[in-house]
Amino acid sequence: MNRRIPVCCFIFDLDGTLVYYKDGVLEFLDKIVIHTLQDLNLPLPDKKERLKLWDGKISSNDVLRSWKISNLYEFWRTFDSYQLPAVEDGIKNGEILLYDDVLPTLRKLKEEGFVIAVVTNTPSDITEIKLKGLGIRDFFSCVIALGTELQELAKPNPYGILKCIKKLGFSPKEVAYVGDSQFDILAAKNAGCYSVLINRERRVLEEEPDFEIVDLNDLLSTFKKCERY
Repeated sequence: MNRRIPVCCFIFDLDGTLVYYKDGVLEFLDKIVIHTLQDLNLPLPDKKERLKLWDGKISSNDVLRSWKISNLYEFWRTFDSYQLPAVEDGIKNGEILLYDDVLPTLRKLKEEGFVIAVVTNTPSDITEIKLKGLGIRDFFSCVIALGTELQELAKPNPYGILKCIKKLGFSPKEVAYVGDSQFDILAAKNAGCYSVLINRERRVLEEEPDFEIVDLNDLLSTFKKCERY
């Protein structure tokens, strides 16, 4: 039997980790990117180029700079103005949902005494709409949503994870960060905490995590509650 690793806290990414989109998150985001570029009278790159915003190989802002977009703040503010009502409608219409393993796992983690948090690149108002609309906000002791104002500090920058860890009073090695993307793995490693890839689709990523799981329930067979005192 493998030895379980002691941690005190799990920090989760949001989209692709806890939440999914029926038509796929990339399709959802790409529609908003198109509206944003059209609203700002900016050239529309082809779809392959647009999807580079989310592939985790280079930062989203660097992708925008490669499109010769100089006012990044304006782009993201406009993007958010389209994203918020789209998320509200998506939750209302059953197009934005929790993965089946989310609620059972969050309940078990709480029962075992783990502290649970969220760190996401999504803006705070949209994050709260998702967490409350999907009925999971009360599970989380801390929610750090970086959003438009802090895009330069978004994952893979460890800022959000380190801010969350400090707020909760833990050290990085008492924490596991769970996410579905290369940005998530890099952010966790940059923060010095355990990186856990939730890989439901068994994708191959360039960056190797400390742990890889295919179901969130596997967290309880990989980790155990730390004993701090």
